[in-house]
Amino acid sequence: MKIFAGKDIGYVLVQFKIRHEGCWSNSLAETGSIAHTIIVKPFKDRNYVFGAIEVQSDFLKGFRLFYNGFRHSGSIREVMQLDAVDRRRKIYRIIFREKYEEMVSTVMYEHSSLFQSDFIDGTGEEIVAILPQEDVHDARNELESLGDLSYFNVRDVNIDDFIGTNLDLTPQERHALHWAHSFGYYDVPRQIHLEDVASKVGLSKSALAEALRKAESKVIKKWESEHMFLHGLFSK
Repeated sequence: MKIFAGKDIGYVLVQFKIRHEGCWSNSLAETGSIAHTIIVKPFKDRNYVFGAIEVQSDFLKGFRLFYNGFRHSGSIREVMQLDAVDRRRKIYRIIFREKYEEMVSTVMYEHSSLFQSDFIDGTGEEIVAILPQEDVHDARNELESLGDLSYFNVRDVNIDDFIGTNLDLTPQERHALHWAHSFGYYDVPRQIHLEDVASKVGLSKSALAEALRKAESKVIKKWESEHMFLHGLFSK
C-alpha cells in the first residue's frame, strides 16, 4: 500500500559480468583467490571510493600474490587495514581507498543503485544491482566504455525482496535466535540441545522451535534475495 503518492519510479534488476583494465580485480587471475565486496561508499567530492572486501584463497601463497597485485594496481590509492578473518579457511578482509573515476561501483552509484552484490574471481566481476529503469541504458553504455561485458541481463524485480527491514523479525524470533546462538545451539558440534535452550529462556520446546523456524526462514530468504543471481544459482 502506498502512503505517499510521489513519482512512481520503476526499478529492475540488472545482472552482468565485466572485466576491465586498471581494476584491482584483475589481480585475482591465476592466484586461486575469490573476492566479495563488503562495503562500497563512493565520495565524489573527495574523488575516492571507500571499500572493504573479503578474499578467500586456496593457498597462502595465492593470497600473497593477489595482495601484492592488489596494492600495486592502478586503482588502489591506500590500503588502510588487512585482517585475517579465518586463517584456517584463508579468508582475509581488506579495507582500502580506491580511485573514483572509471570504476564499476561509481557507475552504479551515479545511477542510483538501490542494491548491489558481487562475486569476483580471475575472470571478472559478476554483479547484480537494482537500478531505476530509466537509468539502465546509460549505465550499460558506461559499463561498456570501461571494459568487456560478458553479458548484461535485465529483469523485473520486487525491490521489497532486496530492500528488507531489520524489523521483520518479531521480538520473540529475535530473542530465540540470539539465545540459541549465544548458548551454542548453532555451533558445530552443537553445544546444547533445543530443550535446554528452551528451559533457559522460559519457553516450551515447541514454541522455541517454531520461533527459530520462522526466524531462520526470514534470514535465509533475505540471504537468497541478495545472492540468488550469483554463483550460478539462477541461469544467466
